[in-house]
Amino acid sequence: MYLNRKLVPFRTLCGTRPLRCICNALCSPTFLCSWFFTGYLFFSPENSCMPQSTACIVLCKIPLLLVLLIYTCLLVVFEGVAVALLPFSRPLSEKLLHIYSVYFVRLFLAVVRVGNKRLILFYTPDGKLIDSTKKYRKTSKSYLIESNHICALDTIITGYIGRDILGTNTKFMSKNQVKYFPVIGWALNLAGYLFIRRSWKEDVKKISEWCSKIKHREHQSFVIYSEGTRFSERRKLESVRYSMEYGKPVLKNLLYPRVKGFKLCAESLSSSVFATVLHVTIVYTRGGKRAHPPGFFSSLLVPVKGTFSVFIEFSPISDIKDPETYLIRKYVEKDKTIARFISSRSNPEGICRRSSCGS
Repeated sequence: MYLNRKLVPFRTLCGTRPLRCICNALCSPTFLCSWFFTGYLFFSPENSCMPQSTACIVLCKIPLLLVLLIYTCLLVVFEGVAVALLPFSRPLSEKLLHIYSVYFVRLFLAVVRVGNKRLILFYTPDGKLIDSTKKYRKTSKSYLIESNHICALDTIITGYIGRDILGTNTKFMSKNQVKYFPVIGWALNLAGYLFIRRSWKEDVKKISEWCSKIKHREHQSFVIYSEGTRFSERRKLESVRYSMEYGKPVLKNLLYPRVKGFKLCAESLSSSVFATVLHVTIVYTRGGKRAHPPGFFSSLLVPVKGTFSVFIEFSPISDIKDPETYLIRKYVEKDKTIARFISSRSNPEGICRRSSCGS
């Protein structure tokens, strides 16, 4: 039996029936078209031929989802190789999973981007659209990335900023339960993520030790969400009550930040290769109004009509004298930035390049 009668005999590739079915499926005309369409979305910097109707968008997503599913299954292979490399070189093991993450995020955003070439737009804090993010790619630097948290897709967006825009090996601070998730949690643990129990007495030592291990590694990024949880109307009311009760600044578009984690990280990473703090502010709008962001899986299956507007601001970590006061001031500025953006912009025109369009 042949994979392609004019090319390679199938038995030279594999001899088992499951692999035979997979290989034949991957080389079928339907799948070859999907590979072409994936590459088109993956590499096209200015794609103006995007499907618009809901039916077309869903149909175009199906082959891309199959590609993403196959690539997701490959995570088991990457994990096996990473475990084998672990006794010899932990950085090499983490690097392998970093490479996997780069292309997973690109494929994920390629699926979500179908029908919406303005999925992600980048802005300066004063609201100016960023035409190109290439100038930010300085791989000799390491960054502490601090972001607000509005939905599960934040991890995709901040991961994309760290890995694709900055060109760094990006790690996150996450809750301890995540590392026990089958396959995915194991991979994150192998990749060197920092897992905390949300108990300050237990976490303070762990954060300090983790930061001391990574502080001298170049082209790294460490992402923390200072709000500690996702934004919601219920949590916003709780945040407002807390701020009013203790005389803190009242934030209307963000949750009051938990300063202890950021303070410890900033102090632990000072005087190291982590010379810069990147403040990220994410807002999801639809039709010029702030809207509830899509879920992680729903964004893969149905069209995403809104836009993630991402404000980025670089600040030298050496400028931070009092981390607690500094972070609160930044969150007040972020809150004003969101309010100003929502009130003054209806549906801003934006760049359509591979980095900003989510390909």
